[in-house]
Amino acid sequence: MGQRSAMSPTPDSLPFEHYLRESFVELVRRLRRSFSDRVAAEDVVEEALLRAWQLDAGGEPIRSLEAWMAATATNLARSRWRAMKAEDRALERLATDRSGDLPDGFQAPGAWTGDLASAMGKLSHRQAQVVVLHYYGDLSVQGIATRLGVSDGTVKRTLHDARAELRRLLGPNHTVQRRQTMKGWHMAGSHPRQYEHELAEDTTYEGRPVVKLRCSVPQADGFGTVMQTFSAEHYVEQRVRFSGAIKCEGVEDRVGLWMRVDGDPGRTMLAFDNMAARPIRGTVDWQHHDVVLDVPAQATAIALGVLLTGTGEVFIADFNLETVGLDVDTTEMDVPLPERPQNLDFSES
Repeated sequence: MGQRSAMSPTPDSLPFEHYLRESFVELVRRLRRSFSDRVAAEDVVEEALLRAWQLDAGGEPIRSLEAWMAATATNLARSRWRAMKAEDRALERLATDRSGDLPDGFQAPGAWTGDLASAMGKLSHRQAQVVVLHYYGDLSVQGIATRLGVSDGTVKRTLHDARAELRRLLGPNHTVQRRQTMKGWHMAGSHPRQYEHELAEDTTYEGRPVVKLRCSVPQADGFGTVMQTFSAEHYVEQRVRFSGAIKCEGVEDRVGLWMRVDGDPGRTMLAFDNMAARPIRGTVDWQHHDVVLDVPAQATAIALGVLLTGTGEVFIADFNLETVGLDVDTTEMDVPLPERPQNLDFSES
């Protein structure tokens, strides 16, 4: 099977095919060693590959794809690492600063802009601490209490008062959502903070809950995905189908289901499909889609989800993962190997 990540573009040229087959996984491993698992190395390499592909498609071929990818992906990973460290420091200062007033120059997290950011600046310092740690830091009431050195009851009362004050400032219909809104699922991708997901309170699909995924900025720099990863133990040596219903509104680039089978452990991509060859875009009513992959004996993990690239809103529901028979064709994106070595004397550009 070919080795590619779940969110790869669909390159047509041989350099891209060769890179995906020979070099992609190694660069992901190098970045993991350098920046730890906090930086999603695979997503970083995906973003670099997407940029390279866009340059090539625009008539600006890259002379040395290997060197260009290494430099670009490393710079992207370094930038994300610095942003995460700065964010950690900001949260830590907010959690440990017990002064009576909100410090000058306080800014709400980047996902909070406009009226919400302004309203956050009008909360008491303790209220702002608790709201940011709960909704942006994804900490539980007990976790916040431990971090601030106060009781659980104090945190609950502070959260209650802060919500009441935000409702007064923003109106009764405004709600603040935590970044993680569904058990087992999380936001990832090349630019996860440019996307939001939440349970759609006023929408159902055949009586089932619906999740909305949307781009939260005017122009996205990459893609976001709602995803999860789990052990492949119960699916090895079987063919599996991941399916779900998707409805989209104003999707500029594309949306699709994706699934990836990993091994070694969780680092070698054994199989994948991201619907890149059959993208969903524009405004489309509810339709069922699926991806089908084989899970080899050496598989250790399976990752799956739905990705959105660019502006628009996506409604997703009725996800299902099931084993299927060999009569169901796989949808795996594969790159056939050349029959013989090529260009051994480097004479062909």
